[in-house]
Amino acid sequence: MDDYLPKPYTREQLGEMLKCWFNPTVLVGSEIGGSGSMPKAVAMTPSEPIDDQVLAELNQISDLAPRAIRLFLERTPALLRNLEEGAASGDMALLCDVSHRLKSSSAMIGAVVLSSRCRQLETLAQAGADSAAPALVKTIIADYDAASAALSARLPQVA
Repeated sequence: MDDYLPKPYTREQLGEMLKCWFNPTVLVGSEIGGSGSMPKAVAMTPSEPIDDQVLAELNQISDLAPRAIRLFLERTPALLRNLEEGAASGDMALLCDVSHRLKSSSAMIGAVVLSSRCRQLETLAQAGADSAAPALVKTIIADYDAASAALSARLPQVA
């Protein structure tokens, strides 16, 4: 999993890379890392914790959605503990790093509300605004709980 996929990349390029990671016998074409158009940015204020369209697109990539959901649900609690630790200690570098990672993984799985909040925390951490971090981390944890419940409910549908 040391492959490199430079930004900007398309969903198709990401799909090819993920196919290789989950199925090492699949050979990837030269289009990964090639010049492609940037993925479309979705400008919205989400009200639902999960964007079902993202899950549907993810599931079109070799039925990747169930595995991605399971990995997200298994690995995110450790990241949330790191956020709590960073907020408690005022470690802006840790908050910035972890919120960036969680922002990206949340967006990939369709947890749009969680991703948006993590983007806010990343911006605050970059600015050194440590006084707002603890409250925002609590909100992120609540957003994860909502996303986790929604993803768990959708898991049988996408499997």
